[in-house]
Amino acid sequence: MTITVLGRIVAPTMQASVLDISGSGMRLRVPAKIACGAGIKIDSKNALVLAEVRRCVREGHSYLVAVTLLHSLSVFKDLEVLNRALFGEEYSRSEVESPVRS
Repeated sequence: MTITVLGRIVAPTMQASVLDISGSGMRLRVPAKIACGAGIKIDSKNALVLAEVRRCVREGHSYLVAVTLLHSLSVFKDLEVLNRALFGEEYSRSEVESPVRS
């Protein structure tokens, strides 16, 4: 998964590993320090999460970061379910096979 630190002119991006997750937060391992209070965007394969850093502690050559989840969106899975409900299986298949028509 990729993390982007928000609110900076150049938004640093880094890889992260999830150590723990709950309904309201996550604990991550990242390679660089992130300031407490910083907003971050977490991109995973099927979801986009906005969170706020609550704690960042060095552990060896990495940092353990605790975040509070502010908003999450399971973009691709939810969109696929909605398309199938609204337009049926045939619509989903035709859009996947030929997204751009010439």
